[in-house]
Amino acid sequence: MGKSAILRSRFGDRATMLLNERGLTAGDLAARTTLPVARIESILRGSLVPITLDDMTVIADVLGTSLFGLLAPAEPAVSGVTLQIVKERGPRHA
Repeated sequence: MGKSAILRSRFGDRATMLLNERGLTAGDLAARTTLPVARIESILRGSLVPITLDDMTVIADVLGTSLFGLLAPAEPAVSGVTLQIVKERGPRHA
């Protein structure tokens, strides 16, 4: 699966999850946007090609979330970084 398909699928899955959490349907989302129900259903399935940034932004706004929140990877690229803070011991000499 290409990167574009992964992003479409991730966006659709997360938007669907938020709709379900809020007790909303694709029809409810369409009523709150200028997008037709059929287009929203395709977006939620991750099958609309191409999906526009405008479509994604409108949906994110209606769902009360950020576009980044709907597209960002679930796991960060770096799972964790441990830092050790060391107290400076005195002036450094060259």
